[in-house]
Amino acid sequence: MADQTETESLQNISLTAFDAIRFVKDPEKDSTLEDLEVLQEDKVKVTKFASGKYLVDVEFVPTIPHCSLATLIVNKQINDKERVAAALENPNLLKLVESCISEED
Repeated sequence: MADQTETESLQNISLTAFDAIRFVKDPEKDSTLEDLEVLQEDKVKVTKFASGKYLVDVEFVPTIPHCSLATLIVNKQINDKERVAAALENPNLLKLVESCISEED
């Protein structure tokens, strides 16, 4: 029973993470990451550590399957926190990011 409860808990966290990012819009297209199938529910995995913390792993699927730079692009964007922080100080970029993550009515 404990294993089933743990599995359900991990699935709920996975769905919550997916729901939190599924409506992020591609800034170059008028579509969400889910619409473009860049983000897929089955590509969100959750691992629980002994400390009670969780790792949420999101695998993005490139819109162009043969794109050799997809991994580099995602890793560079995620891992470059200083560049992201500096970019968000630019009001135009901040407005673009906010428009990509705002929910439609």
